[in-house]
Amino acid sequence: MRSMISNDVFEIVESPNTNIVGCRWVLTNKIMPDGSVKPKARLVAQGSTQKEGLDYTTTFAPVAQVEAIRLLFATAALLKLKIVQADIKTAFLNGDLKEMIFMEQPIGYQGGTNRVWRLKKSIYGLKQAPKAWYDKFSSVLRSLNLQSSTADNCIYYRTNPLLLLAIYVDDIILFSVEEKTILDLITSLKLHFELNIIESGKFLGFQYEQYLGGDIFIHQNAYINRILKRFDMEQSNSAQTPIVTGHNNKDSKPFEDNS
Repeated sequence: MRSMISNDVFEIVESPNTNIVGCRWVLTNKIMPDGSVKPKARLVAQGSTQKEGLDYTTTFAPVAQVEAIRLLFATAALLKLKIVQADIKTAFLNGDLKEMIFMEQPIGYQGGTNRVWRLKKSIYGLKQAPKAWYDKFSSVLRSLNLQSSTADNCIYYRTNPLLLLAIYVDDIILFSVEEKTILDLITSLKLHFELNIIESGKFLGFQYEQYLGGDIFIHQNAYINRILKRFDMEQSNSAQTPIVTGHNNKDSKPFEDNS
């Protein structure tokens, strides 16, 4: 609620004679990189109660392609670029709404009235929220002299000095020769959004490690360990994959199709 108030997300008005979107609280426990648990509460709109053409039109928002992300890491290894990750807090609350949307007041905040919220900004759960956020963030990046790649709309760059940026919803990763160039951009972004630099070494489900010489090692150890734990195979013996060259399994039988 503090985030919504600080972002001027809503105003309380008398209930109009139009569609009223529902809402609900989502309570979760977020596992932090150090293993600690952080309880989180998020108010989300019930997008299923929105009416197309009235409450929303376009809902699509691009996200960076995994192939493009891998290419950025390859470029970073080749040019020995610095890497910084940042997370934008309550990103969707920054998106500007073009439609007039009214939402019921959340549980615990009705105040005994039948009034409703008129949403000024997008919130999680609205069908157009991802696009509204993308439009807002991309407009800020363009104002900071970054342009989007013609190959991927979620990859932004500036050539002098070289700066590369990829966005995946509310996670961003930045590459540059000098870390100061990245920090200067983050300082500029903080004038528009609330964001934090994170030291996770994880992005889009994979992990990465950058060595002093600039080489980058990408792996999925954490994912593999979760799968092994899920199927109770943590103590299983390892095996080379693909299979060892020259291996001959005499016990194997050819597949026979008896259909």
